[in-house]
Amino acid sequence: ALGMLYTVYLISEILLILFVLFIFSSAIHPLVVQLSRRGINYPIAILLTLGILIASFLGLLMIALPPMLNFLAQVMEKDFLTSQLSSLVFDLRLTLLRWEQFRGLLPMMKVTPELMETINSTSEQVEKQAWPVTQQVAAVLGKLGLLLVLAFYWLVARTESQELFLKLTPAEHRVQVRNLWNDIETRLGAYLRGQVILMLIVGLLSYLGLLVFQVPSPLALAVIDGLFEAVPLIGPMIGAIPAVAGALLVSPLTALLVALLFITIQALENNILVPKIMSVNVGLNPLVVIVAIIAGSTISGVTGAI
Repeated sequence: ALGMLYTVYLISEILLILFVLFIFSSAIHPLVVQLSRRGINYPIAILLTLGILIASFLGLLMIALPPMLNFLAQVMEKDFLTSQLSSLVFDLRLTLLRWEQFRGLLPMMKVTPELMETINSTSEQVEKQAWPVTQQVAAVLGKLGLLLVLAFYWLVARTESQELFLKLTPAEHRVQVRNLWNDIETRLGAYLRGQVILMLIVGLLSYLGLLVFQVPSPLALAVIDGLFEAVPLIGPMIGAIPAVAGALLVSPLTALLVALLFITIQALENNILVPKIMSVNVGLNPLVVIVAIIAGSTISGVTGAI
């Protein structure tokens, strides 16, 4: 037993990939079935579905990647962040001058040498981490490629795999296990399809907001925000960083307004969109969804909420 537990620990990353594979395959299986019912050969239907997904992903990547590389090049320029922060402080000081009750804050609002040194060191750290981050991105893309290959073989052999698993189950429980298997697939697939709907809605709201504030490359930034929506809990915050950073190219005040925009979108998503969409797609009551997230975060913070 200890040897088996140690083996599971050693291959935990592979098991995680297999779990993601099961969720991913469950999500696209209904589409594959619909195509096969229209007379398309089952393996061809799988390849067609995967091809559509790959083309969509590459299209989104082509939209989002060039503006992000351009922005990173600007951020790495010397004194960019320092000048932007100084401009923001200057604008805020001008604003506070108009309000008597806030003039006492003016002496505290200045960019100190220590803060400038911190910002400059941050820029240097960003530059140093560029290559390790690139390696990590390449590793993630490699795992995505592996996932697509495994998904094809899993869907081709899905029926045989299910039958093999059922043969390992006591005969009196096989019907119950089959129903449980199918129900798990249905719910996991519905969850992922609900997540795609959330990504589209959040991406659209972000795009409209960025258009209003005239942020450069609004479509690319909205695509990035929509993609990060797939990461539970912390994804929306990470996805908002490029948009706020891109707004810095316009003005520090615009960056502040864009940050408020994303906070509003996040509040709308957490309190209305997630409970409603997940209750429709997964079949869970919105109250259950909210209570589950609160309970998980209370027990174990971010990990528990996920």
